[in-house]
Amino acid sequence: MKTTSFPLVLSGMMLVAGPSIAYAEKSGDWQQWIPMECGHALNAGAAEGSRCFQHHFDETLMGYAAQLLDTHGKTVFGDNFGFYHRMSWSPASTGASRNIDAVFPLHSRSGDAGPGFEKTALFLQQGITRWHDNAGFTRNDFRHGVAYRFALSGNHENILGISAIYQENMERGHSRLVATLDYNGRFGTGRIQHFLPTSGWKPGRTGYEERALGGTEIGASLGITQTLSLDTSLTRWNDETETAKDIHSRVGLGFRPHPWLNVRAGYETGFAEDAANIHVQLTIPLGGAPKPIPRWEGVGSFGMAQTGASIWRPVENVEQLQTVERIISPAVQAQANGITVSFIQDSAQTGSEIGLRLSIPAPLPNDLRLVVRLVPGSGNNPAIPDEDFTDTPRSVTIATGETSATAYFQLLQNDDMQESRSLAVSVSLADSA
Repeated sequence: MKTTSFPLVLSGMMLVAGPSIAYAEKSGDWQQWIPMECGHALNAGAAEGSRCFQHHFDETLMGYAAQLLDTHGKTVFGDNFGFYHRMSWSPASTGASRNIDAVFPLHSRSGDAGPGFEKTALFLQQGITRWHDNAGFTRNDFRHGVAYRFALSGNHENILGISAIYQENMERGHSRLVATLDYNGRFGTGRIQHFLPTSGWKPGRTGYEERALGGTEIGASLGITQTLSLDTSLTRWNDETETAKDIHSRVGLGFRPHPWLNVRAGYETGFAEDAANIHVQLTIPLGGAPKPIPRWEGVGSFGMAQTGASIWRPVENVEQLQTVERIISPAVQAQANGITVSFIQDSAQTGSEIGLRLSIPAPLPNDLRLVVRLVPGSGNNPAIPDEDFTDTPRSVTIATGETSATAYFQLLQNDDMQESRSLAVSVSLADSA
């Protein structure tokens, strides 16, 4: 940590403290969906606008998505354009997770099974996920990318796909690239995904910093009946050191008694504590003409094949942009935020005691140890060590949870001093002193 000096001026027989020095509108149809108060909030700042849009997420974005699907989507992009809405909930989470994805067809080639059965599909995917992390903080994660799928058989019983999705978080600026190879077959599904962070460490909750989680995941689901499946996954995540790896595994049972409802129960290992988990996902169609509600299918029939999936379905398991966090060391946070030094007295006589107050903007999760010493000041007549002061370093600690500490220094008595002299204070981190 670089040493910083804080000056004092010695004038005649008085030591006078100077001020403390810091250590460191075009209108359009879409506007009808933006609440007026959110427009005002955006003018006030991005943070205010963000909070307003989060509040109006359901009423605004859902309505606009359905309207876009009805009036523009299929007309502009064709019948394979689609909006997909999925809402997930788990007892381990602090709230529901809501996902919206739009599929924009770019190119397709028909197969041999007749109209509606494309052999290949190339599309863009845009989406947003709104969820709450374990600390209750609301996050909005956007994603956009491209996917290519092709059917290995004419009736979509075997579909192979590859995609690249870019995720970014609106609140804290995290981002990562997700490459996916997925397979959907008659008897189950499989995927291989690699998560590559493209942003560094950023401030998180008080005393911590976080970055996008990176790693590789392999997952598979084996169909038992049309509605029951055996799910398993193995993931190697990067931990907070960015080099060591955490191996997580999961095995569970999936149950889809209705095309709109999916329930997964599983057991996960590799975390601080192994735990069972339940995950409920509700898929709600948006827009389009009213359609009959699909019937409930129960547990299905054993030995029967699962129904084929759409080649145009959005890439899944790229919803929440998960992060890993680490404690910010006091040294790092002090360097980032700065240390302020102020003198307690307006003036001090030679030979008297002077006090210094050292402050930081916010409390730290650990003690911050500093080294403070008096040094000659600048100017034509600096104070002289061992004549006007003692330059012995003094250790000062700002305790955990505190934002300041006070240190006192005894000036030397110098009866021969007849003119102004300058004095300064040097502050450095104990670890770098």
